[in-house]
Amino acid sequence: MFTFSTVSIIVIIAITFWACWRIPKPERWGFCSVVGLRVRAFFNDPFAFLMTEVILGYAIVLCVVSLAVLWSIANTSDRALQRVPEFWIFMGLLLFFCGMIPVIGLIRFIFYDDPHLAAQLYHIMFVLIILRYGIDIYACLLAARTTRADRDG
Repeated sequence: MFTFSTVSIIVIIAITFWACWRIPKPERWGFCSVVGLRVRAFFNDPFAFLMTEVILGYAIVLCVVSLAVLWSIANTSDRALQRVPEFWIFMGLLLFFCGMIPVIGLIRFIFYDDPHLAAQLYHIMFVLIILRYGIDIYACLLAARTTRADRDG
């Protein structure tokens, strides 16, 4: 049975795909390769604690990489950062993975003492997913708009 969280994630991912398809085919710019959009659905048991440490390790690495890319974009961009689609893609990744670290790290310990609180804490992940893909939608629409504006002159 689908819950509101599951349906909202499916809808936000579908809108993200639609926004990415709106980007005109790049002639020289490899924005689509930067996006490396990977759809992850959290339909499995949220309290199956397999490889939690690996997930946390990857999240930390991705936070550091996202920070490095954002720093590079800030140093090399000739446009305002809010007009750079790559900035929004990596800002979404940074927010998602930085928010995921405390949730995933704490949920294992909270689950054994209070499963109801752990289930409520897990809803933060749904908010992070919607936030991340919402930012991706904005970045794709921004890329489509700037690509068309550059192409039209």
